[in-house]
Amino acid sequence: MSKANIEWPQISKAVIIFSITIIACAAMIGSSIWFKNRMLLEYNRNKSMFQSTSQRYLAVDQEENMIREYYPQYVGMLENGIIGREQRLNWIEVLRSYGEDSQLPMLNYKISSQDEYTFEYPLQLGNFKLYNTSMKLELKLLHEGDLINLFKTIEDNALGLSRINKCAIQRSQREIKLDGKSPNLTASCEINWFTIKKFDGTELTS
Repeated sequence: MSKANIEWPQISKAVIIFSITIIACAAMIGSSIWFKNRMLLEYNRNKSMFQSTSQRYLAVDQEENMIREYYPQYVGMLENGIIGREQRLNWIEVLRSYGEDSQLPMLNYKISSQDEYTFEYPLQLGNFKLYNTSMKLELKLLHEGDLINLFKTIEDNALGLSRINKCAIQRSQREIKLDGKSPNLTASCEINWFTIKKFDGTELTS
């Protein structure tokens, strides 16, 4: 076939159409890849938002369950004087009342200032601190039952959480007198009163 017989206009037209088709296909492929990547980014963003929202919801739900479970216990500790302000006026009133009712020959007390309690071993208390108030008792007793009754009265009537740290009893005279007035025993005891406060030392409230 000679060059004279080649129909260049038709070939040129076909080449142009083919080129346009290639360009259009390339543009479509590029657009589809861009759209796919954009949709993937959008999916990942929405997935991250969903996971974050789900975690927040679960955290709120967990907090609600903890509040529902532990709030009554918290209120009970607050009402019983374990959480918040130390109840030293209540302690003194309980001691005075018992001394008058039981007619003890002597009941003296001395209360120290409140200090942060130091544990013998490391203990994580979170956002709270445990405070201690020491009370020393000097007593003259008719019999050992007076001391037992005193501790029972404190346990039943005094607000707060207490612990008997130490207690020493000795006879005050050789012969036991049963006249109901003469002291037969002397006792020296130390009681620790515990109070829970925030880490900064401020009181907790309901």
